Amino acid sequence: MRKIHLSVALIIVSGSFLFSGCQSVESKAVAPPEVLAEFALTDTESHILLPVKFEGKEYQFALDTGTTNTVFDDSFKDKLGKRFLWPQKATAAHGKKVKVELFPAPRAYLGPFNLKNILFVGVIDIDKIFSDEEITFQGFIGMDFLKKYIVQIDFDNGKVTFLKNKRDIDIFFFLRPKENKHPEWGEPIPLKTKLFCNLRYIRGKLLDDTSSDFMIDSGWRSQDSLKSRLFEKVHSNLTSGTKHGSMSTTAVKSLNYGKLKVIERFSVGSFEYKNNFFQKSDESILGLSFLSRHLVTFDFPNDMMYLKKGKNFNKPPSIDISLYQFNLEIRKSDDNIIAFEIDPNGLAYRKGIRKKDILLKVNDQDVSSFGIVEFLEFLSQLSVPKDGALTFTFKRGDDIIEVSFEKSDIVTGKNETD
Repeated sequence: MRKIHLSVALIIVSGSFLFSGCQSVESKAVAPPEVLAEFALTDTESHILLPVKFEGKEYQFALDTGTTNTVFDDSFKDKLGKRFLWPQKATAAHGKKVKVELFPAPRAYLGPFNLKNILFVGVIDIDKIFSDEEITFQGFIGMDFLKKYIVQIDFDNGKVTFLKNKRDIDIFFFLRPKENKHPEWGEPIPLKTKLFCNLRYIRGKLLDDTSSDFMIDSGWRSQDSLKSRLFEKVHSNLTSGTKHGSMSTTAVKSLNYGKLKVIERFSVGSFEYKNNFFQKSDESILGLSFLSRHLVTFDFPNDMMYLKKGKNFNKPPSIDISLYQFNLEIRKSDDNIIAFEIDPNGLAYRKGIRKKDILLKVNDQDVSSFGIVEFLEFLSQLSVPKDGALTFTFKRGDDIIEVSFEKSDIVTGKNETD
């Protein structure tokens, strides 16, 4: 997730929450680097969580390659000592404004690593960023810490491994072609760092002729995204014949297809991905949904990322759909359509819908076997009858729940796909 971008020079801080070579023919393998720490990877649907010990207690921090600096929640503020300078304004994901404060890095530990070595940390109110979600973590491990290590994320076997930096450079290193010294990690993909930015980017190709840099963001859990200019350049729409704009008589207004497109062909290195969904954003980002298809090894000291196909490489992408009229977000994956996020003060919650309920029917239409595009097309044409109701049928465990929405229930708002 795009979070805090803090650049420090002589303790001068600027905050902007920008939170996204030739290979030789032969690969010369070398001994694997020393393992420094290994952590269990549990739930990757929302964030990759790591345990941080601080003042005798353990907290969960999200591993986030899309955050320039390590961040603590403001609930720790009274324990972090004297603040540097004054609060900075920053922009979080999806345009949310936050206040960022800087404090000396505390003596906190991620496994054997002392976070005090990163000198300072950002402090924000995490609840403000995720105001409509249940938060299970208290901070972010950012690139100021991660850049020192080789970090391997094994989604198939559920583990995150930190490996010792092994940088092999001599005065003539720029004359030698780069070699894949770790073929067991997969294909090497060069990492780029933009000027005055601590984040990492890789090159991707859309369709057959459009290349662009994408931020690699392990904290970005929405659809992969394209910056506005690039998004407009790509003309592959979700479906043909779907009306754009809103339909004033419907409960579920026409989904905003102008902010979501499916790209028939997308590639990174020699890897090709079919029918990837991209949303319109201010930054081109490949997030958690992209990374989780692979064994990912970030060799940050050597500016290289390695990708190897995982068991979910060919799994169809999931998509999150916000139904603002109902204060409900649903997720369509290859298996089910589930209630993914629910505003506890909203209409859907009051009607009895709960997180992880599985959607089976809308009115009398069985939607459980719909593909993603088919389901989106179906939603765009839904309407509440003038003298009737729109009925959703959910499954919760062994129970079947029917929830009806009448026209008088519907709140005003605009549906978008996240």
